[in-house]
Amino acid sequence: FSMQDPAVTAELTMRHLLTHVGGWDGDYFEDTGNGDDALDRYVKLLPDLPQLTRLGTVFSYNNSAFAIAGRVIEVVTGQTCENALKELVLKPLGLNQSYFFPTDVMLHAFAVGHGVNEGQNFVRRPWQLIRASAAMGGIAASMKDQLRYARFHLGDGTAEDGTRVLSRESMRQMQTPGDVGELDFKMGLAWQIQDIDGIRHVSHGGGTFGQISFFTMTPRRNFALALTTNSNSGGFLGREVTKDVVARFLGNPQSEPEEIAMSEAQIAEYAGRYTATLDDIELLPDAGKLMAQEHPKGGFPTRDTVPDPTRPPPFRVGLIAPDRLAGMDPPYKDEQGEFLRNSDGSIAWLRFNGRIHAPLRSDQKRA
Repeated sequence: FSMQDPAVTAELTMRHLLTHVGGWDGDYFEDTGNGDDALDRYVKLLPDLPQLTRLGTVFSYNNSAFAIAGRVIEVVTGQTCENALKELVLKPLGLNQSYFFPTDVMLHAFAVGHGVNEGQNFVRRPWQLIRASAAMGGIAASMKDQLRYARFHLGDGTAEDGTRVLSRESMRQMQTPGDVGELDFKMGLAWQIQDIDGIRHVSHGGGTFGQISFFTMTPRRNFALALTTNSNSGGFLGREVTKDVVARFLGNPQSEPEEIAMSEAQIAEYAGRYTATLDDIELLPDAGKLMAQEHPKGGFPTRDTVPDPTRPPPFRVGLIAPDRLAGMDPPYKDEQGEFLRNSDGSIAWLRFNGRIHAPLRSDQKRA
């Protein structure tokens, strides 16, 4: 095993992988085939990925980190990642409608992902992710299985039949916030942790090609919500439904961010184009305000996937705290981002949609 930075090769831990602080460019979806060696071959390509930040310092969602974790599972168990997860997780928890391979899914009724181009719906292809992405998010699970999985994580580490799958201490650590995260949540072990008025919410959604899922739990209230959509725009629906359900069923509403005035100097400093692997974010001055425009670049679910034919509409963003922005217009209303700064005070990154984006301006250096 090696990465581009020798220090990362020597010091990388499983905790770094599960909390998205590896620091390298993690949205890498090279197709290494459908054989049982796909994950092994994929991990051997990772030394080519640029190291963007120092190990353990900056949260940026990292899919390839979970591929490495999956490869560790393969080496430790002597099985493929899919078989190990089936034997160690799916079977003990009774998740009998959760699958990795299309040949299993196709025996049941299932949804395909959709997009919209010039007002017309179309089916997104391919349906299957690359084989090497099994540990990143390759499970297709029924709603009943998702809620059964939630019931397990609301418990003490035992399955419904009383079999102990995880220790109480492992369960506690998974749902304990660490020091890293973004905006108003911190990372546990793979879970995202958010406290609203003293009540802890544990969540992690996901997205594949035209399919978006939401999954949140409130252990103190023994409450869970799972939601799936088969549209790329499902993320907007999911955020609104989740926020509304938590407020209505639990009486625990999340306060709406309030816009504060932005000076001309702030607008000028923030304006520009910020780049990441899958998309660029452009912030444009407009009559004393800032407009945001996303520029998808493709690269998912395979590295050769072309950009979405429909460019998302521009939306206004407002300042809600120092160096923190939120969308002010539907469908991006309340979607938040934040600026991270270098030690000299210059902008190092715009973190948006969980990923850090580098400013494309010659007068700034990256951390």
